[in-house]
Amino acid sequence: MKKNKSIKIEKNNSGIVNTGDNNTFYQSSVKPQTLHQAITEWQSQTKIPLSPNLILQSREKEVEELFSLLSQSPSKIIVVSPRSEEESYAFIINALNIQEEYVDRGMIIKSQDAWDSAVATEDSFILVYQGFTPTNIGLAIAKGHFVIEAEESINIKDGSHDIINLPKIKKSLQVNTLKEMGFDYNDAWKIIEDTKGFFHAIVQYPMLEPYERINPVWVEKYSWDVLTTILFVNSWNKTYEGDKDIINHLAGIEYEEFEKELYLLAKEANAPIRLVGNVWQVISKISLWDLIANKISDNHLEKFKSMAIEVFTEIDPAYELAPDERSYAYIYEKVMKHSGSVRSSIADTLVMLSVFGDSISDNMQDRIDNWLKELLESNIGVEAWYSYHQNLSTLSEASPKSFLFALEKSLDTIEETKIEKLFTDSGDLMMGECSYCNLLWALETVSWNKDYLVRVVLLLARLSELDIEYGRNNRPFNSLKDI
Repeated sequence: MKKNKSIKIEKNNSGIVNTGDNNTFYQSSVKPQTLHQAITEWQSQTKIPLSPNLILQSREKEVEELFSLLSQSPSKIIVVSPRSEEESYAFIINALNIQEEYVDRGMIIKSQDAWDSAVATEDSFILVYQGFTPTNIGLAIAKGHFVIEAEESINIKDGSHDIINLPKIKKSLQVNTLKEMGFDYNDAWKIIEDTKGFFHAIVQYPMLEPYERINPVWVEKYSWDVLTTILFVNSWNKTYEGDKDIINHLAGIEYEEFEKELYLLAKEANAPIRLVGNVWQVISKISLWDLIANKISDNHLEKFKSMAIEVFTEIDPAYELAPDERSYAYIYEKVMKHSGSVRSSIADTLVMLSVFGDSISDNMQDRIDNWLKELLESNIGVEAWYSYHQNLSTLSEASPKSFLFALEKSLDTIEETKIEKLFTDSGDLMMGECSYCNLLWALETVSWNKDYLVRVVLLLARLSELDIEYGRNNRPFNSLKDI
């Protein structure tokens, strides 16, 4: 491994940028951005400068993990945020900014020309690419550079890269950071309550006085029905007929024609979508929202509502199997007609609409509450709670009121022995399954909101009274104690 140097970046009168060691390597028109410039740009998105703690708070372990990887041989490092690529990128630059040696070596690359110029140097840089995917990452690593990629939550199965998964930051900590930025407690709490803790939503919140962004060319080039469809269903598996039926319903055209448009869109500069294996993925649904939300019509919303209800009222046929057989449901052909990707994306969109929706429709949260009330109350059996799987926490975040009401109704109407069955049938412990943990996690998610805390506590107290032997530490009484 090359010995790392402290590298001074300076621009001479001819527009040529030098590294300070006689290696002239790029013109100013294609130069990488220094880490100092990137931090200044990031903090200046809003009139009230952003605090690094919005990104780094409670993520000390992940910062140390990044530093540890940077002390080893050059490699590609992927930082994955649970909510947006922008959050991953913000974590990377703010973490690097902690260490002086990384400030000197960190470079933000936004074009292939700038990438090629930086890769050609003899010094060991930390190259963070943004807004495009470079073509010669392997060469960069071979020449002694570290490469860091910011990602939104996706299924990354390539074991050749080092992956850092960022945990969500507790909303109480986000409130504290906003207070440090100058907001009083009530305003800080309102910002987090209205944005549900989404970093991008916080940055766009009016109290922070955000600045505008420039629209890419493709925004006006493609059908609004196509763009709105990929916004609402921002991840799906093209091998699932159920997923394709949803696309047909939303876009109003046959799936084959729709996909032809996607292949063209994916080739555009700063494209919003990509194909990974058999899964189409929107690169950043929050950024896409910013660009096209003003074109969402009532007709689009009503189509999305009917499709969301159809997807989440489907009962997982795996529930018919014995608990220890459910991990192998595909062998018994007991699988849902919609992929996990499309179900998660629709749940995320419901949250996104609840956070940002008032900008496109009056009382959007009330509409989401009504949608979720119709959805959750149409299926309040134990098999329905099982079928929501890991999406239950997301659904509860979209409408805490509807979620709590539906659960209260379930406990009032379902026989106690059936409720106990959900908690007893915890699935295959070796496979990490837990059919009731999703319910507990959803209650914990809602508990941060003081308006619902008492109801959550009462529900957990009722569930704690069930006479059940648990095979793991996740249980209602432990959640109650934590809260």
